[in-house]
Amino acid sequence: MDYTLKEAADIAGVTPTNLRILCKKGTIPAKKRGNVWFISETSLNGYQQFIRRNKTSKEQDNG
Repeated sequence: MDYTLKEAADIAGVTPTNLRILCKKGTIPAKKRGNVWFISETSLNGYQQFIRRNKTSKEQDNG
């Protein structure tokens, strides 16, 4: 399943602007069709796992 940028941002709990920047940089694999970015469920899940791992690492470093 593919999500629009807004749908993916809502699911990930980030702003569409931040997510768009990550897509443009290639940090999150995404496809642009016309003026609309689409992010696959797999790519979104990978991004969310990456965020969780980094959050956990930072909390352990500060703990």
